[in-house]
This record gives sequence, C-alpha cells and structure tokens, in this order.
Amino acid sequence: DWSSDVCSSDLDDAVKGKAIKMTSITGVLVAKAAAGNLYTGTYKTNLMNPRSSAVLGRPYTGRPVGLKGWYKYKSAPISADKDNKYPDVMGKRDKAHIYVILEDWGGATERPENPKVIAYGEFLTDEDNSTYKEFSFDIKYNDTVTRPTHIVLSAASSYLGADFCASAGAT
Repeated sequence: DWSSDVCSSDLDDAVKGKAIKMTSITGVLVAKAAAGNLYTGTYKTNLMNPRSSAVLGRPYTGRPVGLKGWYKYKSAPISADKDNKYPDVMGKRDKAHIYVILEDWGGATERPENPKVIAYGEFLTDEDNSTYKEFSFDIKYNDTVTRPTHIVLSAASSYLGADFCASAGAT
C-alpha cells in the first residue's frame, strides 16, 4: 500500500503532542507522483479523475489571525509532473507548503468549484533542517464582513503535489 509510504504517524520526536511524517513519492500508477499531505476534508480514490479524490474543507466559522507550529523538512529535486504543467520547475528544489484558506461556500454542502475566498495565509520553504523549527504566518483577510463557512488547512511535502508534480523523497 503506497499510502503508508507517504504518511506515517508513529513518530516519537514531536516537540509537543504528535507528529506526522509526510514523504513525496514518484512512480505512482495513474498520478505519476504523490505528495505526503494532511488536510481538512475527505478522501475517496477516483482512478478516472485522481484530482477529485481529495475534497478539501470542513465547516468552520471562526476568524483566526494566523497559524503557528513546528516542522522539519528535507527537499529533493522535482522529478515528476503528470501533465507537464510545470516544465520550468523540473530538477529544481521542491518546497514544503502549509496553508489556510477560509471560504464561504454559499450554502453548499460540497466545496464549489470556485468558492468565495475570505482569507488566506501560507508558509512555503525549501530549506533543509533536520531538527524541528518553528513556523508561523498571518492569515490575511480580503473580506472582513462575511463569516467563513468552511476552512481548508493543508500541509504537504511537495508544494505542487495537488497537480501531481513532486520530487521523490521530499519529506
């Protein structure tokens, strides 16, 4: 099962609480690449349309101002791009990507194709570090009136992993 190769949670070196180890792999049937990732939402494999397998978001009405946590990262050269969407990044260092999107789904129970984005914040790095390092970022609001209905929180070992563009071994 390749899913055990991309995520594991039996780590004993967390700064506090629990940690998850996420590793990007290549050579995956259909997708060519899979980024280790953790996100709010659901997952159901769809071999006919792999991009629709992950459905991001869950109900949330809060208005956070930022996100802070701890990470370790080891980059690797990007070596797979399923649809050749990113030819300019092949061979370049992959990046860890952590982000938050607050959205208004307008009453929908499933994430619409173009939800209204109320706020966004992200952390992106290709810096290798073998010990935990703190990260933080602000969440910037482009709408301070509308309350969000949903949150997307995602952490991935490859920043272009949602498009099946990744490196073998970014962790």
